[in-house]
Amino acid sequence: MTTFRIVPESDDCFGSHNQRFEAAVRQRAFEIYCHHDQQGCPAAIDWQAAKRELELAPLAGVDETDQEVRISACVVDEDHCRDSVITLRVMPHHIIAECGKRLSILDLPCAIRTDAVRARLDGDQLSLVAARTPGQTPQSIKRSAQGTALRE
Repeated sequence: MTTFRIVPESDDCFGSHNQRFEAAVRQRAFEIYCHHDQQGCPAAIDWQAAKRELELAPLAGVDETDQEVRISACVVDEDHCRDSVITLRVMPHHIIAECGKRLSILDLPCAIRTDAVRARLDGDQLSLVAARTPGQTPQSIKRSAQGTALRE
């Protein structure tokens, strides 16, 4: 059974987590490059392959209401995480999901309360519900599978 460890943090912590993820991607991209005998494959392709390998849950969707933000994501290696602990580092504008070597940075469309986040893993679907910080108006926003914001 998967358990969640929810760790509230300030936005000040985001930079160090992002740098750690970028360093892991950089190292894995270099390993892929060396595996190709350092020939023929553009660095950007190695970088994207490394990022895909290390990402835990590529963003699938974000939905907002007046009261909360709902996030759905597909966990890439759910067998590995099924009997593990998924750590959710919750910041007002980001949620970082970690399980083993995999990590995903989920950018949020609005500020959330770091003390009011619920999570559930159903098969390979990770569902997060976070209470919005009071006083914000929901935006009409959709996200692509890569997490790119598409405003309506």
